[in-house]
Amino acid sequence: MKKLITLTFVLLLRVRYRITVNGLKELKSRTQDDRPVLFLPNHQALIDPVIIMSLLYNTFAPKPLVDEKQSEHPLIKHLMDMVNAIFIPDLNVSSRDAKEQVFAGIEEVAVSLKRGENVLMYPAGRISQGHQEVIGANSEAVSVIYGAPEARIVLIRIRGLWGSRFSRARGIPSLLGDIWKLLFRVLANGLLFMPRRPVHIEIIEPDDFPVGGDKKIMNRYLENFYNTEPDRNTEIPPYWWQGYQPIHGQSS
Repeated sequence: MKKLITLTFVLLLRVRYRITVNGLKELKSRTQDDRPVLFLPNHQALIDPVIIMSLLYNTFAPKPLVDEKQSEHPLIKHLMDMVNAIFIPDLNVSSRDAKEQVFAGIEEVAVSLKRGENVLMYPAGRISQGHQEVIGANSEAVSVIYGAPEARIVLIRIRGLWGSRFSRARGIPSLLGDIWKLLFRVLANGLLFMPRRPVHIEIIEPDDFPVGGDKKIMNRYLENFYNTEPDRNTEIPPYWWQGYQPIHGQSS
């Protein structure tokens, strides 16, 4: 059932997105290394976890670290339960209980890695506010790396989603609401003729990641990796009769 759902998402995503991936075959070929993998992508839009999971799930089955606020709808919650998601509250909530739940979630990530399970988490802790990824003083990924030093670090750089409906370049996005709009547009375009947004994904297991460094060094390394050739604010027409030419705006 899970493979069928993954295939369905892959087919739907391919209708709207022209996805190119570099590094996935090389990662899959390293079967001799059975250490758990900590996947660390940048977070351009609400849709990129769906894209990443569709690429990784059948081979690596990573447990995603998920903002519970984004999973309040029963359908999304059910899908997250199917992939054994680890839920944490909004990182911007300052209540004592919320902070304790965040610490518990981060601890569960480290424990999962120690059990040999793969995990997907976003070092920034939220979708990008601008065209560049800002991690700042966030320490969740660093805490996990310290807590599970045996894990392999795999970085994922996503390009092409800044300016999409699911990004903050268009205001405050809604995953479920915008997915329904996307499905409507797919049907309105006759399934096969919808203009597609180019999305490029690079998957790299660096050999120079500063595992022994402090928080500032690791976060700076991640930001430098994610912000190589920052995206422009790009809008893709939703319907074929509006043309296929991307519309570029400012990169802020």
